[in-house]
Amino acid sequence: MGATIVDALDTLYIMGLHDEFREGQEWIDKNLDFSVNSEVSVFEVNIRFIGGLLAAYYLSGQEKRSFTESGLSRMCFLTYAKEQLQ
Repeated sequence: MGATIVDALDTLYIMGLHDEFREGQEWIDKNLDFSVNSEVSVFEVNIRFIGGLLAAYYLSGQEKRSFTESGLSRMCFLTYAKEQLQ
């Protein structure tokens, strides 16, 4: 599912690895899909996926611009995280 990629985004941003952070954004845009029918830990999903998306959103300043401005077609991290909760 990509938990490690999502979970590592905030660390990449804090460490100044912005190229790798953008690669993670692109991976999320193209590959992250929660429509998998399998058993998952609610705790793990919350801390790794939702927490990772929210932290990346906050740290990167994505609230000030959408992905379309940076060349990505997907919505911002927060909207994506919010959709997954519904």
